[in-house]
Amino acid sequence: MLLGLGLGLGLGLMACGSGPGAGSASMPSPSPSLQPSPSPSPSLQPSPSPQAATTAYHDPTWDYSIQFPSTWHDVTMAVGGTAPQEHVVSDAAVSNTNTLDGLDGQGVMFRIIVQQVNSGCPNPRSTDAVLPAGAEIVPVSGASAVMFQNNDMVYPSGKHVWDVQAEAASQLYCYAFVGLALSASSRDSMLTDFRSALQTFQFGSPHPPPYMGVSAPTTG
Repeated sequence: MLLGLGLGLGLGLMACGSGPGAGSASMPSPSPSLQPSPSPSPSLQPSPSPQAATTAYHDPTWDYSIQFPSTWHDVTMAVGGTAPQEHVVSDAAVSNTNTLDGLDGQGVMFRIIVQQVNSGCPNPRSTDAVLPAGAEIVPVSGASAVMFQNNDMVYPSGKHVWDVQAEAASQLYCYAFVGLALSASSRDSMLTDFRSALQTFQFGSPHPPPYMGVSAPTTG
């Protein structure tokens, strides 16, 4: 609109100054030149980081499911093994899950322990309480769990361990999650995988085995 208005005013002024008998011919006004609009430069989108490969596990007794890093393998039946309500995985060649034989300074071990809900399980820490240093709230199958760390504890076998723990409870059972390592750096290196595994955990609907001291649900 401004361009048209300017051209109209210019032509009107030239017409007033050049009547019949005027000695000079009117000069044509230059036509406006169209400049091409600059094309927008392409924006570079960051490539999504590849997801770490995981292995899905479903426990046939307790009906829970969880996903572990694919580098962690089942060591539950290692020599000196564990109670029926426990499942253990590790990225090391663990030969005894009680004494931690085979777990080296770079390896980690992850335990899931199922217990009855009681005054000590889940941990009485509530999400409303002031969290200890380094602790955080992690969602676990629709519940909230406090994920916290312990440093340089002496295991029954005499080995010094660093761990990360969390607990979450369904209506019948409490699930304790424990990540173990023989050094602080190895424990810290597993924190992301530990957190991710907890976020994939689902309680399921277990049938109470008699050795847990819980009566089987009646139907009808």
